[in-house]
Amino acid sequence: MAAADLRDFAPKSELLTSTVPKPRFVALDGWRGICALLVAVHNLQYVKAPSFVVHSFLFVDFFFVLSGFVITHTYGQALQSGFSPGAFLLRRFGRLWPLHIVLLMVFVSLELLKTMAGNALQMSFQSPSFQPPNSAIAIFRNVLLIQAVGDHTNLSWNVPSWSISTEFWVYALFALIYLISPKRSPSVLLIGAMVLFAATVIALSVPDFLASNTDYAFFRCCFGFFAGHLTYRAWTVGGQKLFAGTLAELSAIAAIVIFVCIAGDDASSMMAPVVFGFAVWAFANENGAISKMLMARPFVQLGVWSYSIYMVHWLLRTAIKVIVAALSGKSMGTQSPLEGIDGNWTMIAITVAYLVAVVAVSAITYRLIEAPGRDYFNAISSALTRKKP
Repeated sequence: MAAADLRDFAPKSELLTSTVPKPRFVALDGWRGICALLVAVHNLQYVKAPSFVVHSFLFVDFFFVLSGFVITHTYGQALQSGFSPGAFLLRRFGRLWPLHIVLLMVFVSLELLKTMAGNALQMSFQSPSFQPPNSAIAIFRNVLLIQAVGDHTNLSWNVPSWSISTEFWVYALFALIYLISPKRSPSVLLIGAMVLFAATVIALSVPDFLASNTDYAFFRCCFGFFAGHLTYRAWTVGGQKLFAGTLAELSAIAAIVIFVCIAGDDASSMMAPVVFGFAVWAFANENGAISKMLMARPFVQLGVWSYSIYMVHWLLRTAIKVIVAALSGKSMGTQSPLEGIDGNWTMIAITVAYLVAVVAVSAITYRLIEAPGRDYFNAISSALTRKKP
């Protein structure tokens, strides 16, 4: 979910200190921001939402593919050349955990306030405090980023964090593969076998295929991430000259729109890594008109804030749910925050206000939490790996 950012990019010769920036995919950064907003809109769970919005949960798989592509670009050669897997994991941990743990504390604090209000004001709530899935043991699992690792798990506390739980442990698997491979160079056949194995587990064990984020979620992440890894390796072998230009970018967008509209909770969703891999390939070339647009400052900034957007939107969604319930005089429903709201224009106005708030809060959390946390762990990683004179 949180692909490598500017401070993660350094050429192979400099990665032990990570002081020199490495070329980045600016257009793909723009895609990160767009995908994060689409997931945020999807999680409002409109009753009458168009199929594209209903199926936009698939953009989490876009993140997985993009992460595999960019992480391989950033760290593949470095790990092959002796960069410490431990330092790599420390950097990835620092990219994911600080914002996650702060938001977890916010959600736990809100649950404590609910308990205090219930005791002091004799208020009753639809769901008791600290009960599954938001139990005390779930706090412990979230702290360790293992809340979504297992065959059948529950979505708890900050719900979108299920994906970063799987992604961190896929990073660990990625580093391990480089460590144990001959000459630290994983074969395409090995990675291909892993993609096939992950796809097989999902196809045979998950009734909703890629629509599920609680059944074998780790394998869903593996499927997308290592498909992105293979996409990068194919792209580097003359790939910059294929699927390039405006026509390729328009074709990729058309493929994404058509696929997301028609794919749902059936086997068709399994094509996500292929469709998104094609899009990542096309936009990695950055030589079409759409890429130039995505490289404009507003889209680049959305990309910078994309991880924060993805992580904070559930908090804002919860706020909308409370406000709508208070204004309508009804108890909070179990599904959409907009339950009971009628009128398309009202829905659109709420959605726009929600997205503006999400972006605004994300800009703050990026500046105050995400970036300082990342820099802190990067500094530790650099100190641990710096060569002695």
